[in-house]
Amino acid sequence: ANQRITVRKAINVYIAMDSVNLIIYRNTLETTIIKDTAEWYTSRCSYLLSRLNCPQFLKEAEADVAAEEQRITDLFHATSRNKILAVVREKLLKTRQMEILKGQMGLHALLNHSKIQDLARLYKLYSPCGHSSLVNIAQIVREHVSNKGARILADARDPRGRSSSSRNSAAAAGGDGVVAELVRLHEHCLGLVEGPFQGSPLFHKSLKEALEDVVNSRVNDVSVGEMLAGRFHHILKKGGASKGAPPEKLNQEISQLVALFGYLTDKDHFAEFYRNDLAWRLLHNKSASMDMERVVIGKLKYSCGAQYTSKIEGMVSDAKTSIESSAEFGKWVKARASRSNKSTKSSSLSSSPPNDSAIASGATRREQASPLLFDLGGDFNARVLTSGFWPSHPEENLVLPDYMTATLGEFEKYYMDKFRRRRLKWIHSVATVTIGATFKSRAYGEIATHITQRTTIKHCTTIHQLLVVPSPSHILTYHYNTVGTQ
Repeated sequence: ANQRITVRKAINVYIAMDSVNLIIYRNTLETTIIKDTAEWYTSRCSYLLSRLNCPQFLKEAEADVAAEEQRITDLFHATSRNKILAVVREKLLKTRQMEILKGQMGLHALLNHSKIQDLARLYKLYSPCGHSSLVNIAQIVREHVSNKGARILADARDPRGRSSSSRNSAAAAGGDGVVAELVRLHEHCLGLVEGPFQGSPLFHKSLKEALEDVVNSRVNDVSVGEMLAGRFHHILKKGGASKGAPPEKLNQEISQLVALFGYLTDKDHFAEFYRNDLAWRLLHNKSASMDMERVVIGKLKYSCGAQYTSKIEGMVSDAKTSIESSAEFGKWVKARASRSNKSTKSSSLSSSPPNDSAIASGATRREQASPLLFDLGGDFNARVLTSGFWPSHPEENLVLPDYMTATLGEFEKYYMDKFRRRRLKWIHSVATVTIGATFKSRAYGEIATHITQRTTIKHCTTIHQLLVVPSPSHILTYHYNTVGTQ
């Protein structure tokens, strides 16, 4: 302390000679100090590198910079501070930066082992060294993320380089495997960027570029975007990952998946698979929660805008309005039947007794008229879907039983009365049948099968689902039930 006081007094003599311009101080003393400081820290850097690994070097460098800052404050004029510190950082940190970062226990090791304090120290030391120094660090961070992601994808491939499963099973496995690992990688690396790297835009950019390379890759014949859509499907379907899971955990995972979705460049490719899975959930009543469906849509909408989610929102809206449409049709059929019965009774009371020919003719018409599903004790539910929102399906021509054709015809009348400018077109390729049987008062289990498969079971309960596409703007799904006993 006494020595510093003495040195400070001597330096003040140079300052006092020209306290306004400091020409003597700068030309004689400051220039010499800067030159000697450069030589000292060049030697100091070589000494530390030869004996210490990266974390140890950073600790010593941090201590040296702090000591130099205090020394400048104690001894030199304030105008010398930035000049001397620039030389210290140049010779101690910048000149041999890559040797420091790639040496023993270098930056890759710090990232692999999540050495938060050492990474924070690294960023603190190099932040004042200029943009180029941070670019070198950010590049290594990007390499680290890319290597981690590439390893995850490589582990998901079998040794022969062939997909070991179909699209559905691969996507589901990816949801629990590849996608889960990528989510963990993203959360880990984002924590580093937001933590020790203090949310630097440069490091955010490096993270984004690295994850874009990874997320837009393929695991053999399945894209990561496809597997991401499969993971959403696994969460949102009945009996999937959401079963028994706390809402907070589900919301957290959905947010993480949407964050990963943000790195996809071909978001339309993802939307195609997402809409197909959503259609399956809605058409088969397999959605675990409509509220959760809306949560996901809201997050996707926030990420990509209203136009991106317009079709998906339309599908969910159709599913909601279909319930109301089915109820209205049931009332319409009952009201129509009631009016028909009243008209028949009135006609019978007011007309003259029919002759034998009229009776025979009426009997023939009644025999020819096909009963509706309701007449056979069944139930009918219509699902109204907008064709522009839903995935397309191949068309198939099927010969339906008379009571099915008659029931569909009644719905067409109801639908045309309500929407006169719309035209319906039937698509049977996605239709399904669920069959349950009761023999001698004993109920048997249900069998689910595709409607185009040949199934012959007499005197049974049938639930038949048909998908209809109105042209140009609407699709309809029909559910009807028939009952019979042996």
